[in-house]
Amino acid sequence: MALTEVAREVIWLCRFLDELGIEYNTPRIYCDSASAICWAEEPVQHQRNKHVELRYYYIRDMVGKKLVKVFKINTLYNASDPLTKPGTMKMTESLVPVLTGQVPPTPEE
Repeated sequence: MALTEVAREVIWLCRFLDELGIEYNTPRIYCDSASAICWAEEPVQHQRNKHVELRYYYIRDMVGKKLVKVFKINTLYNASDPLTKPGTMKMTESLVPVLTGQVPPTPEE
């Protein structure tokens, strides 16, 4: 669900940049859920995914059209974790450079 919402915002920004005539690279979306990434990248319908509402298939369409790329990100570099989990000193030390823009997020290859 979150991947779809992020993709909608990113595509809106891309269309805005297109109208302004500003060039950009293919947007990257970082996600820490391997199952969500697999679901977004695999266009096969499984019995287990039958309950997913149609509006959440948007991310699949955008990945299939190569308008966005989705990458797995290690929890140590996930800048959204301090907003959703209790903070630890190790988390703070590893995320300060990412949050201040000194180091880009590192996806898992």
